[in-house]
Amino acid sequence: MGKQLSRGLACAIIFAGLSACSDMDSDADIEVLQEREYRVAEVRRSEANTERHSLREALEDPRLHPYALARTIFAESDFRQNSPMFLLQFAAALIDSETAPEIVDREVDNLLAEFDEISRLQPYFEQNEWTFYLRLLRVSQFTPNTERTAQLRDHVEDLFELHIIDNNSRARLVEYYLEQDQLDDAERHLEQIDEPYYIARFSLILIERYLQRDDRYAAQRLLDELSLMETELLGFTAEWVSVLLLANRESQAVSFILDGFDRAFSVLYDEDQFTFYRNIISFHDLVQQALRLERADEARHALLQAYRQLATFSGLELINIRLSIAFLKSFATLGDENTFAEVKRDVLARTYSYLQNPDYFSEIVRAFSKEMLEHGLEQHAIELIDSAAQMNDDEVRIPEPEFHYALGYAYGVLGEEEPGQRHLQVLFNDPAKLEELLSSFRVSPFNVLQDFIDAGYVDEAIELVGTQPNMNEIRVIFAALVAQERFVDALQKLGEYDLNESSTVWGLLTIGHGYLTSGVLPNAEARAVMQDFWSRYMPTDS
Repeated sequence: MGKQLSRGLACAIIFAGLSACSDMDSDADIEVLQEREYRVAEVRRSEANTERHSLREALEDPRLHPYALARTIFAESDFRQNSPMFLLQFAAALIDSETAPEIVDREVDNLLAEFDEISRLQPYFEQNEWTFYLRLLRVSQFTPNTERTAQLRDHVEDLFELHIIDNNSRARLVEYYLEQDQLDDAERHLEQIDEPYYIARFSLILIERYLQRDDRYAAQRLLDELSLMETELLGFTAEWVSVLLLANRESQAVSFILDGFDRAFSVLYDEDQFTFYRNIISFHDLVQQALRLERADEARHALLQAYRQLATFSGLELINIRLSIAFLKSFATLGDENTFAEVKRDVLARTYSYLQNPDYFSEIVRAFSKEMLEHGLEQHAIELIDSAAQMNDDEVRIPEPEFHYALGYAYGVLGEEEPGQRHLQVLFNDPAKLEELLSSFRVSPFNVLQDFIDAGYVDEAIELVGTQPNMNEIRVIFAALVAQERFVDALQKLGEYDLNESSTVWGLLTIGHGYLTSGVLPNAEARAVMQDFWSRYMPTDS
């Protein structure tokens, strides 16, 4: 109510000021307007301060915010001594809230103060303490305490000098320095990494940053070094072409793509399934960059060669269909309508042939629909789904639960809500069919849960898991409820599931993070539910 009044007052002042602008003839009029503008600014500043103050109070009060409640339960819990890294999660959850940097500071300080205890209880941290301090550094950088962050950075550097550090840990420190735009430090640590993937990945970022700084010498040095890693660069085709163009090396980019076609096509005849598909993916990336470099003729020729090889390759049909759809998108990008139509007919025909096997039906229908949607080809997918929907017309060729589940999902993700709801409703109306679906060896119950949520059936998904879901199911359900900002429902479910302390703290922290991200505070209904948690865990203070 106060917020509405303050906004109303601000609007009244603004309108008054606007009306005064029509006859401003004197310095006095200007002073009046300036005074009114000052008052508007003060109103807005006061309103902003009030909101920040309210959030700070809520984050400190376990009866006002899930974050504070989670923090309090954790502090009083039996599992605290064995799960100190929860403190890191508390600090990380608050990073999204710029209104409470001092609370993030407090969590980082708490974690630092408790490290001796952590080391005693968890020998892993004592033996690998750089892991702990590096994680803490990544959180501290988001706080205003620059002095502590600098001390942590220096301590991490000392630890990296004293110990043999694995590539993954050193890569995290490179990432930190890149986030801080400290390129010399990033490159210094990159030189000590011997993993080609990390070398290519971080070198590309460094090259782009050096070019943005107009440090062409450093950029050219790394470009020349990276040019020798042709095999690794196939995994970063788009990024490599981007930095070459940024460095005015277009001719080198073109040569890389055209030579890449020759190298990639020579290995497309490998009979090993995984090797073949890995090479097909690299080939497709090259085609995309050839189009970017306006080499459409070379791209079309290469695309046709590779697609013909893909279309005749047998094995791992699901992967084949997914990659075929990616190629179909490339044909659409070329703008050759006749070739696109020909390839589309082939993709649909091969996909339909795979559907004849009941073991593949559900998986192929779902993957095809999702892949077509992700490539912006959903309008071309309905034709196949409509054909699949007729497969049981004359006889039941596909078990009914799997048939309706797959089609309900497919129509739903493709935007055809009415037929999608019709198919899924068959399952919701018949518990026996739903149970048969979940017990089928061809269907993963967890995938069914995720697909119901993706199709918009969140409440049905919640009903599906019952009163004792496992943690994987709970994570999916909570993610859906928080994404929809159904925070009260999430709090209520957290109470109904009767989880242990650590899972309860995780759930409250997840919901609290949702509130912080959405920028709203818990309402009276949410606070009432939190009071139940408070009474359960702090009965003497209720």
